[in-house]
Amino acid sequence: MPSSYTTSLRLELPVTGELTGTWGDQVNQGITELVDAAIAGTATVAMPDSNYTLTLDNGATDESRRMFVVLTGALTATRDVICPAVSKLYFVANTTTGAQSIVFKTSAGTGITVPNGAAMVLYSDGTNVVNAITYFGALDIGVLDVLTDLTLPVGTTAQRPTPADGKVRFNTDTTKFEGYNGTAWGQLGGGATGGGADEVFVQNDQIVTTSYAIPSGKNAMSTGPITVDSGAVVTIPTGSRWVVL
Repeated sequence: MPSSYTTSLRLELPVTGELTGTWGDQVNQGITELVDAAIAGTATVAMPDSNYTLTLDNGATDESRRMFVVLTGALTATRDVICPAVSKLYFVANTTTGAQSIVFKTSAGTGITVPNGAAMVLYSDGTNVVNAITYFGALDIGVLDVLTDLTLPVGTTAQRPTPADGKVRFNTDTTKFEGYNGTAWGQLGGGATGGGADEVFVQNDQIVTTSYAIPSGKNAMSTGPITVDSGAVVTIPTGSRWVVL
């Protein structure tokens, strides 16, 4: 009777009483080496300028079993990379040339767009590919960067050891960010304040009290710490960044 294979990682399940004299080889090659690749292995995939399906093999080395997937090649348009529709965690890096995004997805399900030059942690739930990380309890960092295609959830704190005081807002009428100088709002670069005639300090608030979505095609910048209040979320669209200094 031939061996069967596990669903998610396609590891060999030898039949009891068979494989006399070759059991060790089958275990080493069909289980041990493949588990090692699944936990710590890297698949470097040279993308054709078209959609690509990760290789899939029972009891043998393949691309879709590996934890880390590095995508290379030259692209002229956004392409799909297809992974198996089974439970699996992936670290995906889009290092292709041509400034094109890649959609990492299952064949019949939805996926996640990985921007050019970005690396993301993704999870196939057996149907769709989703973000593996969607919540940050607290971030104590100097620079919060490359947050892309992500909703920063309630209670998140992004902070820096030395905070700044004041407020900043996005004026939807003028589509400009504005700073508050203690008396009035003014466009950043012209609304700064300081001692005497100095106008060098642009200030922002430290707490997000109202939900806000950065407009598509726009970036945002704040000075931390920044806390997202209960009931509020900050949404960052694909290709945009919110940098907290």
